[in-house]
Amino acid sequence: MSYKTLGGKVLMSPRLLQLLITDDKETSIVVMNFIRSIVELSGLLHIAENDICCFLDELVYKLTSTSDAIIGRSATKTVNALAEAESRVVHLLNRRFIGLKPLLKRWQFKGFQPELQKLLSFLTAESAAVTEEQEYHAAAVVIQSTFRGYKTRQMLHRAEKALSSLQRKYRETKAANMQKKLADQQQRALQEQLVASRQLALRNVRNKHLHYIGILPAGALDKYLEGREFEAATKIQSVWRGRQERKKLDSRYKDAKVVKAVIIIQQACTVFITDPFKADFG
Repeated sequence: MSYKTLGGKVLMSPRLLQLLITDDKETSIVVMNFIRSIVELSGLLHIAENDICCFLDELVYKLTSTSDAIIGRSATKTVNALAEAESRVVHLLNRRFIGLKPLLKRWQFKGFQPELQKLLSFLTAESAAVTEEQEYHAAAVVIQSTFRGYKTRQMLHRAEKALSSLQRKYRETKAANMQKKLADQQQRALQEQLVASRQLALRNVRNKHLHYIGILPAGALDKYLEGREFEAATKIQSVWRGRQERKKLDSRYKDAKVVKAVIIIQQACTVFITDPFKADFG
C-alpha cells in the first residue's frame, strides 16, 4: 500500500473528524497540523467530496466562531492547504460558504496576514469565475425566457383560435339540436292533434249512428244495420282493389318502359339499314 493511499484512508477515518471537532484547543491545533501534513504529502485525490465537505465545515466553523488567533491561523493554513491540493475545494468553499469573505475581515492584523490574504485570493478568484458564469447563466435565462414566452404566446393564440372554433361549433350544434328538438316537438304535437281529431271524428260518427239507431223504429233497425254492413264491405273491397291495381300499375309501368326501349331500338335499326350515315344511336 502506497503512502498516498494510506494518507487517504487516514483522512477518511471518522476518528480523525471526531478529534477535529473537539473543543480542546491543543487537540484541535495538533489535528489541524496533522491534516495539513497529510494533505501536503498525499493530496486529496482519493478523498470523497463528502469527507472534504466535513473538514471544510468544521474548519470554517472554527474560523467564524472562535476568537483565538492561534486556532484561526491554524484553520486558515489548513483550508489553504486543502485548496492548494485540490481545485474542487475552492469551488466547494464558494458554493457552501457564500458569505465567508466578509467574515474573514475580523482576522485582519492578527498576525497571520499572508495566510489570510492567500485564502481571500482563493475566494476572489473563484468569485470572479462564478460571477462571470452567473452572467452567462443570466443571459441564457433571459434568452430562454424570451423564447419560451414567444412559444407560450403562440400556443395561447392557437388555443384561443381553437377555443373560439370549438365554441362556435358547439353553439351551432346546440342551435341545430334545439331546432331539431323543436321540430320533433311540433311533429309530435301535430300527430297528437291529428290522432285526437280522428278520435273525435270517430266518436262523433259513432254517436251519430247511435242517435240514428235510437230514433229508428224497431222494424227498420235490421235494414239499417244491413246497409251499414254493406257499406263497410264495399269500403274494404275498394281499398283492396285499389292496392291490387297499384301493384298492377307498377308492373305495367315497367312493361311500358321495356316496350318503349324496344321501339327506340327498332327505329334506330331501321334507320341504320335504310341509310347508315343518318343513323343516330345517341
